[in-house]
Amino acid sequence: MKKILLSLFCLLFMGLLVQAQVEVLKTEKHLIDAQFDLSNNEFIILSSGENSKDDFLKITSIRYEEKEIKIDFSNLDFTGAEYYRLQVSASLEEIILPIRPENILGAVNKNILIEDAPELQTLVWTNLVEDFVALKGRLKITLYTEIYGRKELPYKVNCGVKPEFTNKQKMPFLIAALAGTGSLVTGQLFKQASDKEYADYLSQETFEVANPILLSANDKHHKDLVFTSVGAALLAGDVIWFLIRQRRYKKQIATYRKFCKPTEELTIRPVFEVDPKSTLVLQTGLNIKWRF
Repeated sequence: MKKILLSLFCLLFMGLLVQAQVEVLKTEKHLIDAQFDLSNNEFIILSSGENSKDDFLKITSIRYEEKEIKIDFSNLDFTGAEYYRLQVSASLEEIILPIRPENILGAVNKNILIEDAPELQTLVWTNLVEDFVALKGRLKITLYTEIYGRKELPYKVNCGVKPEFTNKQKMPFLIAALAGTGSLVTGQLFKQASDKEYADYLSQETFEVANPILLSANDKHHKDLVFTSVGAALLAGDVIWFLIRQRRYKKQIATYRKFCKPTEELTIRPVFEVDPKSTLVLQTGLNIKWRF
């Protein structure tokens, strides 16, 4: 029983989570190439990381001070990014150098929230003399950056709000349909009146009596054309716009179900059934559906 209750609690808790999947939005690799001689304090930069305008991480300076290699960098804005993770590796003459994690000072090997990250940061590789008696040759330091976040979903879908096409949102389409229908009906009424007056006009024997009837019939015929045209255009536009809006909603809900975890994906419904072998026995249970 405890296991069942625990399972139900977990399902309920997970069903309440409404969020898009956090994923890697971008990866970057910055290679610093230098000629290095630890014993003679020689550090000549050959390549400084190859920044480009689209890079999230920008290396601003590289220097060798007090037996430490210091790398200054800044972070740029990246749409949808929430945090990033920076890792460092190094090699001397193409041989990988073991770097103890405690000897890399700064935002390394941990998730750094974008909103909390300082504008300018410094990465320090310290204790070089303690770890390596002699370092001489072609030194390459590689910075790996992974930017994590939620992708901007198509059709302006927000995982925090399930797409809707409610009756309230459909009301303008209904009003437009009623207005179009009303205009068509009004046009038909004018047409009937115009046809009746025109028939009366044909039955008249004198011009003095017939002419006013003809003018009235023509006026009603003109109104018939106007109301019918407006009504037809209004209905056609309303139907087309409604179909476009409904199609967009279907795409939004499909995107929402693909990338988000909607609360209503978890449904629990009580079930009551009568035992077919005995009409006196009532069976109860829960029908649980969970889309994941």
